[in-house]
Amino acid sequence: MSTVLPPQLIVFRHAPLSSSLTAEGLDLALLSASFGGRVTLFFCDEGVFSLLDNQGKGPLGEKSVLPTLKALTLYDIDEVYVDEASLMQRGLTIEALGIPVTIGSIKDLIDDNPCVFTF
Repeated sequence: MSTVLPPQLIVFRHAPLSSSLTAEGLDLALLSASFGGRVTLFFCDEGVFSLLDNQGKGPLGEKSVLPTLKALTLYDIDEVYVDEASLMQRGLTIEALGIPVTIGSIKDLIDDNPCVFTF
């Protein structure tokens, strides 16, 4: 019996070192992709900080998520989007990010993905 995973949109809204949510969302993305699912990532609000190139350890020694983000292409996760307004509100630019991203709209992405997970 063959099971096909529906396309998934994983939305990251929380700062990477404020909790384990970002790491858990990335785990879901990698697991889904390893089973052949189409995974799209969207970073907005405080989640845009997950994409910064100069991440350090968190106050409790949490590791940066940037190495995992840089490995996304190994899992055929090529659709990574960021909310432009979230970047601008935090004084960030695409050039400051550690991986290639595309400016995207959450509305359009939700329309294209029947399964949406928010972290």
